[in-house]
Amino acid sequence: MEEDFNILELAKEKDEIEVNYFLKRIINRFSKLSKKEYVKQYAKNQYQKQLIKELPILIKEFNYLSEKGYNIILPFTKEDILKYDPDFIKDYIEKVRIKYDLNNLFIPNKFKKYVDTSIESEDDKKVLMYMVLDQLMKKILKEHNIEYKSLRLVIIDSEDYRMEYLLELFLKDLNYLTIITNRVEYFEEIQQKIYDTTGLVIDVTSNPVKEPIGGNVIIDANKKLNKNYNYFDKSAVVIDLESNKEKLQYLYSRRKDLETIYDVVLTANSTIVNNEMFAYYLKVKSFVFSNFVRSNSRNYGVVELLKEATCYDIKLLDYISTFSHTH
Repeated sequence: MEEDFNILELAKEKDEIEVNYFLKRIINRFSKLSKKEYVKQYAKNQYQKQLIKELPILIKEFNYLSEKGYNIILPFTKEDILKYDPDFIKDYIEKVRIKYDLNNLFIPNKFKKYVDTSIESEDDKKVLMYMVLDQLMKKILKEHNIEYKSLRLVIIDSEDYRMEYLLELFLKDLNYLTIITNRVEYFEEIQQKIYDTTGLVIDVTSNPVKEPIGGNVIIDANKKLNKNYNYFDKSAVVIDLESNKEKLQYLYSRRKDLETIYDVVLTANSTIVNNEMFAYYLKVKSFVFSNFVRSNSRNYGVVELLKEATCYDIKLLDYISTFSHTH
């Protein structure tokens, strides 16, 4: 099942998955016959040892966006799993992955206390915003009555290959662009090349800024929390491509007046998707997507990523900002 799209799930009913019932009944009966706590604990330990030995699961085929996938169902209900030590569940999941060759296993949020993949899944999910950034920009400009020729774009440098993607996406038709960066010398070197190619004069500003920035749309592609937000006009709209809890907490405490978009609502094949699950699906199925997630250098640009968005019929339905849960 190495190349399949698999999702980890809990059993809906207590006995949905076959285990060694004879042993289970004896242990349950044995534990009920005695009021002594150590006897009940012994029975529980024996049952857990049997589970680890057999590693029972139920595999059910399901359909995800018109493709076949598999639910990997553990022998625990949502009530049962709370009775076990987190380390036991963590060990069980890891042994199941190895035994059944589940390299591509999506782990939903309900399992995150046992298997921490939150950082990886968040990074994967953020690529989805890059894939629909052109759609998002059009929606923002329309809602704020900004013509493209009047767009004063500010980009906070990502300091990696993703910055090249952003420049490739927007440079062609811009009249104004400010780049906030720690790589001032690098951008000063390519200023002339960009001017010769597009006629655009770029304003390069050192990060962090120390005076007001006059952009009406700001794209924050940097993962680090910065104080640049203090210098943005309250009428501006920020698209934070690398949002995290620390950034959001700062915004809610310091810049409640500034609308910052930090997530998107998407459809694929006309179906609303869970972004975390969909990103994992694309990482399994799309070489372009997985390469963009993992690369430290630019191997795929705007054309390739937008082709993937078209291929999977990915459309922006809405966005989520600091002004509202959904816009």
